[in-house]
Amino acid sequence: MIPHRSGGRSSCQGGHEDSCGQGVYARYSSDNQRDASIDDQVRICRAEIERHGWHLAQIYTNPAISGASTFRPGYQKLLQDASTGGLDLVVAEGLDRLFRDLAEVATLYKQLSYWGIGLVTVAEGPITDLHVGLKGTMNALALKEIAHKTHRGDQLLDPLGQTGRRSTTLAYGPASARNRNFSCLSVSAVER
Repeated sequence: MIPHRSGGRSSCQGGHEDSCGQGVYARYSSDNQRDASIDDQVRICRAEIERHGWHLAQIYTNPAISGASTFRPGYQKLLQDASTGGLDLVVAEGLDRLFRDLAEVATLYKQLSYWGIGLVTVAEGPITDLHVGLKGTMNALALKEIAHKTHRGDQLLDPLGQTGRRSTTLAYGPASARNRNFSCLSVSAVER
């Protein structure tokens, strides 16, 4: 049985369940991780789908993109397909593959629920309000810990801030901005 949320509209086009299927979402967050990570996640999700006798409709992936951002092409395509009736269930290895941010987990869950689409992870099973609250909080704390460790690593590379530059690239912005050294700008130049 496919776990659907009550309320909302039927996600399957024309209300026919056999016109829909399950969407698998897989992602890893850094260039330091292996491409095989996505293959492993997809394989695990496929096995879960087969175990239940469900139908795989689409695979959505995002290699080397943080789960802290909603601007992921695979994730955006999943939302588009879900909103237009192409899916009746989203399957992921774990809730943290979709998001680490509590607010974003809650938003996704609310959207999928509105569309009548279930959410299942191999690690947690069918996702409920309880999962969103507890697991979302744990993922948010993990993201905070990662940021702390990254900042600590920056301080180890330049403990006294003597270079006047960041020891890592900027997290956001176009590539041209990430490659500039902004330490040469005076305060008055920034204020203008």
